[in-house]
Amino acid sequence: SEVVQTRERLRETEDRLSLVISATSIGTYDSIGPGNEIFWDQGMYDIFELPPTSDLDLHAYFFSVIHPDQKEEFLKIFDKTVEKSKVSERYFKYSL
Repeated sequence: SEVVQTRERLRETEDRLSLVISATSIGTYDSIGPGNEIFWDQGMYDIFELPPTSDLDLHAYFFSVIHPDQKEEFLKIFDKTVEKSKVSERYFKYSL
């Protein structure tokens, strides 16, 4: 059926995305729902050398490590992305 085929294509796409994320050592950060619940994949925890069970405020921590030279630019892009509810792919320096 069409639903089964669509689910299979989605699974294949998710598998390819997982492979790319794993192979490139990148992480994904997502803000979900009306409460803006923060989601980090394992790659984000690996990048920042944090345990996945960390009690940190992930949103605040993420903003605290954006490199000072790029913080203003990052905040503008972040706010615009949230305002328009769009996905944004950006690369920024961070400092630990």
